[in-house]
Amino acid sequence: MANKFKRTMYVTTYELARDGMTDAKIASALGVNKVTFYRWKAEDPALADALERGRKRRAPGDEQTFREYIFDHLSPELRDLWNEINRCENEENGIERIEALLAQHGKYARQHLFIYALTQSMFNVSQSLRKLLISRKTYENWIANDPDFAELMDEIHWHKKNYFEARGMDRIAAGDTAVILHALKTQCRDRGWNEKIEIEHTGTVTNEHAINILDLDLDVTTKKAVLEALRAKLAEEGGS
Repeated sequence: MANKFKRTMYVTTYELARDGMTDAKIASALGVNKVTFYRWKAEDPALADALERGRKRRAPGDEQTFREYIFDHLSPELRDLWNEINRCENEENGIERIEALLAQHGKYARQHLFIYALTQSMFNVSQSLRKLLISRKTYENWIANDPDFAELMDEIHWHKKNYFEARGMDRIAAGDTAVILHALKTQCRDRGWNEKIEIEHTGTVTNEHAINILDLDLDVTTKKAVLEALRAKLAEEGGS
């Protein structure tokens, strides 16, 4: 059981609350008992805010994005700092001004703004480092020697995968053939949706020919029928 609140728990709490979980279930998911979670909520306004925002009803099509939540979770001071950095970027002495601004706030501010920069740049680490004037060496040192930052990065990437998976499911629901085929060949390989079939002819010379069924200009039903017919033919030849 956990007994110490971690920064990564803000995001997890928000998403669990958004999914409709009760406080008791959220506490269990975080690995703490209800009493500890209620104490955390009473003592930490940011945690209480994460719960409230996660449960806030929104109009259809107006769901808060993960990027918006991360920005909202920044303190007002860090939000102002982010906006000031954006204003300085196009100025002649912008780099010097940004460095001076960040120097006043320390490592904690750079780390949290870096996490937000990741969501802004579609998780482009190099771009996010450049924006906040963080060297690769510093970033790698944080990953290696700052457990809280490393855990926060792991949490962000886990949520990134969830986001991409959800968008993929949206495209499948919308009938996007390319996404449907990709899902079939990766998730349904055990049901015959392999990307390639290998046909071997044995004689004086042994040749292998790989036929990519998914490259054929056929609809999904026809491709599956061709795949099943080929498998049946191969099985028949193998038994003769």
